[in-house]
Amino acid sequence: MSANPKLISTVRNPAIRLQNADGTSFKSIGIAPVTDGTRVKAIHITSDDTAPQVLQFCVTISGVDYILGEIAVPAGSGTDSSNAAVSGLDAERMPALQTDGVVVFLDLATGSDLKVKSKAAVTAAKTINVLTEVGDFT
Repeated sequence: MSANPKLISTVRNPAIRLQNADGTSFKSIGIAPVTDGTRVKAIHITSDDTAPQVLQFCVTISGVDYILGEIAVPAGSGTDSSNAAVSGLDAERMPALQTDGVVVFLDLATGSDLKVKSKAAVTAAKTINVLTEVGDFT
């Protein structure tokens, strides 16, 4: 074990909205990992879209997009009192995610960028919200 272990010292909540104008291009969630790295502890997804959507997540390293997997987002997820909000850190959909035995997480190195896109354009005047819980290591 390290004599000086790295611990999470700062918690942040980068968030974005996916809307029709975003089309089907990847959009940065804006995490911007710090020098010692950043842990993504949760990705909360809600949608008021009347159509189901599929979100694809990737990590960009040195300009190359590495696909992590896809998450199905039912119509009205977390906004219609019928469908629950969706987790973007779904170990069944992305089995290579890390776990401490209880919680699933994703560690990002400095210089990497977590991005998301909807595989089909979001319905006009509708929004998919992606809110993250991240912790910066020091």
